Amino acid sequence: METYITGGVRQNMAQDIEYAMQIHGALEKFRADDWGEVVGQDKKMNDSSDNLYALGVYRAGRDKVWIIREHDGSATTVLYPDEY
Repeated sequence: METYITGGVRQNMAQDIEYAMQIHGALEKFRADDWGEVVGQDKKMNDSSDNLYALGVYRAGRDKVWIIREHDGSATTVLYPDEY
């Protein structure tokens, strides 16, 4: 499984080690099927075996960060919502 981090997130991680640790913590939660702030229908889709992708929503500093995993598990991407 490949993990991709967009340029915006990567830049903030490089500038702030605490921020980088928060992103790594979010990835660990995501890999343990803890979807963070995801609720409702999106959470049900994540928990379903029929999902096209899994979405996690987390906070890093003041930022909202999305983590998306492809349905086949081949790729996980960390990004800001406006980078989608």
